[in-house]
Amino acid sequence: MKLKSVLFGAAAALAVSPVAAQDSYKGFYGSVLAGYNFGADEDANYVDGGEIDFEGGTALGAAFGYAYGNNFRTELELMGRENDVDDVLTFENETGDSELTTLFLNGLYDIPLTGGISDIVRPYIGAGIGYGRIDLDVRTDPIAQGIVGIAEHDQGAMWQGIAGLTFPLAENLAFDLSYRYIAAFNDFSYDNSQVLGASQTVDVSYETQTILGGLRWNFGAPAPRAPRVQETAAPV
Repeated sequence: MKLKSVLFGAAAALAVSPVAAQDSYKGFYGSVLAGYNFGADEDANYVDGGEIDFEGGTALGAAFGYAYGNNFRTELELMGRENDVDDVLTFENETGDSELTTLFLNGLYDIPLTGGISDIVRPYIGAGIGYGRIDLDVRTDPIAQGIVGIAEHDQGAMWQGIAGLTFPLAENLAFDLSYRYIAAFNDFSYDNSQVLGASQTVDVSYETQTILGGLRWNFGAPAPRAPRVQETAAPV
């Protein structure tokens, strides 16, 4: 939680600092992203409930958006994440995985920097709201004892916070490095789950974090460069 607070606090401070006027792209863009998904936790709510922990996993997605020419952008982002089960309460021989598929509408702000720094790197912050589906498959061995067995899916509204860096590579191409914190607004419900020998509904709250790297293409013409004013010495 402290890491997320530092990231967004630093970005917010940059956003309100005085900067010189800069060129900003206006038009459509697309990006492809891949990375590492970690910290996936599901708090299970049932009799003798507890936490289901997952190992680090993969994330893969794409986004299509529009930049308004004033440092603001909006985009649609489709992302898939997969994590294998690590721990289920205090049981042993856990198997299974969690597959999260999300569709987010993101709002982003590219933070301009002075002294030509934005030609090298440009930070941005943002947030998204959308919908997610989680396919959960969790087993503890032996299942015949009815310890834990969940193999279902559920879906619901989710949100995410975003902080990232853009590194220009060419006229219309950039490398994108970003961090995302994702959480569900409400619990996911899994009916007919086997827990401690009984069939019952398991309500699960979900959160995860993702580090992503990828490429972003601007489909339109680059932003025109502002004319540079050349200073001349006053006559003596």
